[in-house]
Amino acid sequence: MVLPSLTTKYHHAPYPSIDPTRPELSASGKVVVVTGGGTGIGAATALAFVTAGARAVALLGRRPQPLQESKSQIQSAYACAEILAFPLDVTDEAAVGDCFASLAHRYRGIDVCVNAAAYLSDQGTVAAGPVSEFWKAFEVNVKGGFIVAQHFLRNRSRDGAVLIGINSLIAHLPASVVEQCPASYASSKIALAKLYEYVASENPGVRCYSLHPGVVETEMAAKSDAMAPPQKDNPFLPRDEASLPGQFCVWLSSKLGAVIPSGRFLWSNWDVDELAAMSTELKNDPVTLTMTLPGWPFPLPSPGNT
Repeated sequence: MVLPSLTTKYHHAPYPSIDPTRPELSASGKVVVVTGGGTGIGAATALAFVTAGARAVALLGRRPQPLQESKSQIQSAYACAEILAFPLDVTDEAAVGDCFASLAHRYRGIDVCVNAAAYLSDQGTVAAGPVSEFWKAFEVNVKGGFIVAQHFLRNRSRDGAVLIGINSLIAHLPASVVEQCPASYASSKIALAKLYEYVASENPGVRCYSLHPGVVETEMAAKSDAMAPPQKDNPFLPRDEASLPGQFCVWLSSKLGAVIPSGRFLWSNWDVDELAAMSTELKNDPVTLTMTLPGWPFPLPSPGNT
C-alpha cells in the first residue's frame, strides 16, 4: 500500500540526513527519557540517542526483563554509555513523578522525553467490547501520556527541552477503511495528539511533537495483524525499520529539527530535508499538521444566512 506523503521522498529505513553520528545531530550532554524503552521502537530510540552521544538515557517500562535486556544490548555496543532502567507503569503517577524528579536532581534537568509507551486493546466493537478493555487504552495512551508530559514539564532542563509522543497514522484514517484496529486505540491516539498540541501551546519554551513512527514490526503490530480479516492482504506493507523513528527523534530534538514548529504531527517516513525546507511555510500556517477538521476554515456564510 502506498500511503500519502507530505514529502516526495518516503523512507522505510534510516538515511544519511538522520544518521545519529552526524556532528550536527549530537546529543552530547543531553539527558533522555524513553518510555516503553524495553522493546521495539522505544529500545531503538534509546540506542539512537546513545549513538548520538547522549550523557544519560533512562529506559522506562512495565516489564523488568525487557528493560534489562535493552540496557545490556546498548551497553554491549557502547560500554561507557550511562543507561538507567526504571520498571514502572506510566499510569502510576507517584512512580513516574519519583523517577523524573530523581533524574532531574541527579542531572539538573531532563532534556528530551520520548513517550513510546502504548496499549492496543483487544478487538471489540463499541457495541460489544468490554468497557474495561476499551478504557485501558485511554488509561495507558492518554492518562499515561498526560502523566509523562506533566512530570517532564516539571523536571525539564531550562534550555531546549523536547517532548515527542509516539502516535499512529490510525489517528488520521477514516474508521471506514480500518479493519484491524479497535476504536479505543484510534480514539485514544487522537486524544493524545490533541493533548500534546496543548502542551506545545501552553509551554513556548518546550518543543513538543506527535510522531507516527512508521509501520514497524513490534509486539503491538503483530497483535494488530492478528485482528485483520483472514481473507484480506495486510495493507501496511512493506514494514519500516525500528531504527527509522529512533533516528528521526534524534534529528527532531536537535538544532536542525528545531526549525519545525512545535505542536505538529509528523511521520518518521517523511524526508527531513524536505520538511526543513517547508519550515517557513509551516510557521506561517498554524493549521497544517495539527489535529483539525480537513478543509477548515471553510468559507464564511454569505450575508443574510447567519
